[in-house]
Amino acid sequence: MTRKWLASSVPIDRRKHAEDIFAAVIGLEHGPRTVEVRRQCAGDETLERDVQTLLRSADEASGFLEVEPLSTERLDAYADVLIPKVLPKQIGKFQVLGILGAGGMGIVYRARSVSPRRQVALKVIRPGIASQSILRRFEYEAQVLARLKHAGIASIYETGMADTGHGPQPYFAMELVEGPALLEYAQRQGLGVREKLGLIAKVCDAIHHAHINGVVHRDLKPMNILVDIGGQPKVLDFGVARLLESELGESRDAMPTMHTGAGQIMGTLSYMSPEQVGGDAAIVDARADVYSLGVILYQLLSGRLPHDVSRLSLADAIKAVREIRPAVVSTDDPALRGEIEQIVSKAMRSETAERYQSAAELGDDLRNYLADRPISARGPSPLYIVRKFVRRNRAIVFTAGLALLGLGLGIAGIMWRAGVASGVLAIVSGAVGLGATLWQADRAKKAATRAMVEAGRAASEAARANQAAGEATREAARASAESARATSEQETAEAVSTYLARLLESADPDVGKKREVTVREMLDRSTPDSLGLEFAGKPRVLAKLHGVIGRAYEQLGVLDRAEQHYRAGIEISRGHIGEDSFEHISALNDLGHLYKLRDAFDDSEPMLRQASQRAARVLGGDHRLTIDCNINLSSVLHRQEKYAAAEEVLIATTASAERTLGPKHRTTHVSINNLASAMREQGNLTSAVVMRRRFLALSLETFGPDNSATLMAKNNLATDLLDMGDAATAELLLRETVEARTRLLGQDHRSTLNSRCNHAACLRVLGRAEEAAATMRWVVALARDSIERGNIDLAKFELELARALVELRRYDEAEQFAASAHTAYEASLGPRVKRSKAAAAVLATVLEATGREAEANAWRVRSVL
Repeated sequence: MTRKWLASSVPIDRRKHAEDIFAAVIGLEHGPRTVEVRRQCAGDETLERDVQTLLRSADEASGFLEVEPLSTERLDAYADVLIPKVLPKQIGKFQVLGILGAGGMGIVYRARSVSPRRQVALKVIRPGIASQSILRRFEYEAQVLARLKHAGIASIYETGMADTGHGPQPYFAMELVEGPALLEYAQRQGLGVREKLGLIAKVCDAIHHAHINGVVHRDLKPMNILVDIGGQPKVLDFGVARLLESELGESRDAMPTMHTGAGQIMGTLSYMSPEQVGGDAAIVDARADVYSLGVILYQLLSGRLPHDVSRLSLADAIKAVREIRPAVVSTDDPALRGEIEQIVSKAMRSETAERYQSAAELGDDLRNYLADRPISARGPSPLYIVRKFVRRNRAIVFTAGLALLGLGLGIAGIMWRAGVASGVLAIVSGAVGLGATLWQADRAKKAATRAMVEAGRAASEAARANQAAGEATREAARASAESARATSEQETAEAVSTYLARLLESADPDVGKKREVTVREMLDRSTPDSLGLEFAGKPRVLAKLHGVIGRAYEQLGVLDRAEQHYRAGIEISRGHIGEDSFEHISALNDLGHLYKLRDAFDDSEPMLRQASQRAARVLGGDHRLTIDCNINLSSVLHRQEKYAAAEEVLIATTASAERTLGPKHRTTHVSINNLASAMREQGNLTSAVVMRRRFLALSLETFGPDNSATLMAKNNLATDLLDMGDAATAELLLRETVEARTRLLGQDHRSTLNSRCNHAACLRVLGRAEEAAATMRWVVALARDSIERGNIDLAKFELELARALVELRRYDEAEQFAASAHTAYEASLGPRVKRSKAAAAVLATVLEATGREAEANAWRVRSVL
């Protein structure tokens, strides 16, 4: 690489003038931008050329601060304007060693830190353009990249602000990846098809990690994937900041969009999904990245792009991507026909529903192909599955075939030899006398010896055959045990269904002799004692019924009765089925969840940890019950404000749920929503909103508007939007949620009360404090009838009522409710958690407003310590 950048010929004053104009116009659309550049340059053609160079460079970088390596061609075109005349020696604590790349928005330096001693890629915003909008984007990118901890994603080490002589410049230091881009690496190493598939499978792992953390790259292409010296691909240049802001609906005035002009997207359009080139960010989700991975795989295998749009106009290029079906990847290489072709085609389907639904699914299919396992891209058939088994187990199948053949031939040979030898011996002995007899006896002896050897071989083969038969017998026994277990489960389910049907029949007035029978009254007929008498000797049926009835009581808010049945289920399963049984783990999970609702965290957390660990050991990490246990464990951690620990559990659990249950399963949605909540509470509100929006849309599509998962997603999205300042949108979403939950669950259900509380918070922020206070008085009254005093859910309602009363200057009432909330929070969670501090802050405001300065100061201190 030439070192031309060390001696840029552009005068510093002109460079500064060009950068000032660039900063002023970068947010404008192309037409107004051109007019403004000409006006500010006032006929100075050289200055105008320099500004246009900066703008073209910014447009070509579709991701924020995405810069291309300084090739000779780029140096020739841009070096005079993009590269500083004199490199800074130091940026923050980093010693600058050289330049890795440059763009209109920023520069990437090779730098070195002293402690720890390592080289880094240092991204710095170009001097003079650090507007508030750009700074927000820079901050978002740094925050989100800092959350992505994966071997396949370049790590971010730290962020900071430094003055390099041109005013304060934000920077962040990233892992320096020493290695070529993906296509160049494959060419240099002479990779074969299998090695290329394995390489993309690793990229899929990295992208899936980003997706479960709420990040969609949206600009995947080979130049954004470098391969280090160990062969590990590293994904760079996430378009995160742009994605998050556009998803949030913030102003795009200061950010380039695909509508800015052809220059910005022509370099990456070939890798974009059909829905992405349409420009509607609301419908772009993780499956857009799956499409891009399919294009990269296509290019890596075939050496060409599925859509070459380099010579088309922008409109024609978009039309080609959206409407023209590309030639199959095997067009020029018959070796790619069959399963590889099917995998690539499925990844690049135009309809998102027909694509792989996650990067993990694509990675799994690539590994399935490499391991000769059936792939999901091809419809299952018995013949296909058997053929894959034979290919995967050639040695075993070949050995088994030889064993059977050898056994048959050995036995046949022994029988034939034995018959011939005895016949010949008898005839010769009678006809020719003793000499001939001895001679024949010698031959017979040798024949007998050979027969013994053959017999030994046959016996050995027979032993191996017996061993195989034994294994087959054991397999049959295992299958029989599995069948017996399935039969037992079916009998248990039938017994439970019969009992519940009989219970429901009691609601019939001809049977129950009463006009109306409530669910509570029906359940009350099934006490632990009565069930124990009726199902004595049937522990599995009994354990199942205790779980079903306990959960019904829990849904009704009758927690004492629910606890009785959960405890009975634990005792039955421990004493008669076993502590490692499904029934016992399920009962632990149920009771641990109940303790969480009661804020009994010292009992809840260890019980749920025990259930989670036992389920993972006995059933496996991807089992449905293991996933449920982990979700409940994360929930109790979240309730205690142990957000980092909850996030750690949920990242793995969400991956298991997507892999096992699929992205459209309700449990997967719950896990993802909980993960978004943990991220939000740790300050990553923007990523949480992106995840909420994506899965609200998915819930609506999968379950419809009145499903509990959809309502949960809508409620949580609304609270996040309220925190971001969009109270109007939040109020609309919460009004819909309250109406649906009231209709489906009743006005006093805990979920309904929670949505009403959130709705009241919106009303208060919108200046409708009277409505908010009236709503919260009703919520608190209902909650005190159904929720135990001192519970943190009730405390949330009391604190929101106190806030509304403060707005109305009704300080005496506000103090009463804020004090009650603080007492509950402090007793359950301690004085230093966010909720205790929030209640303390409200009390400080009340005391200050009523002239009690000393008390107010004391509470103010408690609100910040």
